[in-house]
Amino acid sequence: WMQITMIGQETHFVYVIQPGDEFRRPDGSLLEVVPGEDLLRISYDSLKPDAGISYLYITRRVAKLDGSGNLVKTASYDELLEASRKAKTCCPGRVEGHIMNTQAFTLAPMPEARSKAPAQEAMAEI
Repeated sequence: WMQITMIGQETHFVYVIQPGDEFRRPDGSLLEVVPGEDLLRISYDSLKPDAGISYLYITRRVAKLDGSGNLVKTASYDELLEASRKAKTCCPGRVEGHIMNTQAFTLAPMPEARSKAPAQEAMAEI
């Protein structure tokens, strides 16, 4: 489990789906998931044990970079591409046009280390 904390909100969590986990739809049918690649996002109304769920969805990895930096598409990529081509939305172009073969995600470089945190520097001058 990972907790997602935003300003003033600490009620969001992400779960990395594990082998053996089962998720069922309201009709009882089994949802197919890929352990280690699919994630469950869940948000609660509060951190109290009886809090209701306010948000819930599963994210799927559609591609990844291999050890050489080459893009490797997963089976979920093909499913997403097919779904986007079939989608009929209320707003033309809303789904179509957002899925392209060239999309990629990279992380920003780590910030350079400082010898002292800014707050420590300010306090040392007092």
